[in-house]
Amino acid sequence: MYSSQPSIHVVAGILVRDGCVLLGQRRSDQPFPDLWEFPGGKVEPGESAREALVREFAEELATAAVPGPRLLTYRYTYPNGFSPHLSFFLVADATPAPTNQNFADLRWIPPGEIAEYPVLEGNDRILEYLRQHREEVFS
Repeated sequence: MYSSQPSIHVVAGILVRDGCVLLGQRRSDQPFPDLWEFPGGKVEPGESAREALVREFAEELATAAVPGPRLLTYRYTYPNGFSPHLSFFLVADATPAPTNQNFADLRWIPPGEIAEYPVLEGNDRILEYLRQHREEVFS
């Protein structure tokens, strides 16, 4: 399905409130159904990664994101050949409070419980980063 597509750039936001991070569950009609992920999406032509993150948060969560620092960027190749360039940003603020516009479910997850959720495998490196920088990110 994806292997013939050109490489794409995907951005995702790490939004933390009250010591929890926001995760969305992909719908069953989407690729990688029912898995959990950080909100975000594809960077469109002519858009910067930060602009794409703001747009995706508006579309998926009906909120205005304020991107903070870029935490991690890497390429991940899925078994089906899909190989996106991934960029994860800490989201400094998002107002009004996010509301679900696109996901099967949306939850605020304490960092110690993220491992209980089947998260999209391309997020493994950012999850490790969050474990290593837990105090810095979640305080």
